[in-house]
Amino acid sequence: MADLNEYLHFRALAFKFRNDALSAPLLDQVCETGSLAIPSKQVCTTLAQPVVDRMESLLAVLSMSKRQFIEMAILEAMDQAEYVLETHNCTIDGVPV
Repeated sequence: MADLNEYLHFRALAFKFRNDALSAPLLDQVCETGSLAIPSKQVCTTLAQPVVDRMESLLAVLSMSKRQFIEMAILEAMDQAEYVLETHNCTIDGVPV
């Protein structure tokens, strides 16, 4: 029965992310060529080689681009940070975050 449950989750998630999987390579190419019509900005940093190796291994298994993975990770991290700031009633210049 566990196999059925896993398979149903697999199919549901495949359906959920189907459009992302089709559009991600196109968006990656547009970003690389600089012909993106929507406002964008490159975010760069230098990472330790073991971190890069681990990320590239995961991306190969997941069939994801670095851009897609990093964008999702940054959005998730910002959501978590904003939640923690709101939980502790933090403000920036008197404005709630």
